[in-house]
Amino acid sequence: MSMNDRYFLSFMRRKTRNPKGITLLQRLCIGFVIQVVAITIAYVVEVQRMQVIRVHQIAGPEQMVSMNTFWLLPQHVLLGIVDVFNVVGLLEFFYDQSPQDGQSLGTTFFTSGIRVGSFWISFFMTMVDKLQAEVRIRAGFVTI
Repeated sequence: MSMNDRYFLSFMRRKTRNPKGITLLQRLCIGFVIQVVAITIAYVVEVQRMQVIRVHQIAGPEQMVSMNTFWLLPQHVLLGIVDVFNVVGLLEFFYDQSPQDGQSLGTTFFTSGIRVGSFWISFFMTMVDKLQAEVRIRAGFVTI
């Protein structure tokens, strides 16, 4: 049993008298609010990282930024919590709110959308990496 089921949903069942604890809309709203918080934390960490780069005058890719990797922990933990609320909420939506014939189709589209999004992210990350490598070569940071 997950911590979400054991603690949060059991508390909300007692509080709201709803057998599911919270409604699907509440679940998705909580997920989206936490996602905004996680992205805000990611922004703050990136601003801090850029400040460290300026202070230490890091000019090239061979120099390392002297920041602890634990700066990334809060945003990744929060994004995991977001998945608990949003992914589970959307899957519940397809099982509870869709007609019987459309349940598997909706779930298939949802999970396929996640997979296609992952492929696009991989493609864009590869293109950005290649473009950055080209810029570094032209700027003289990397010699061949």
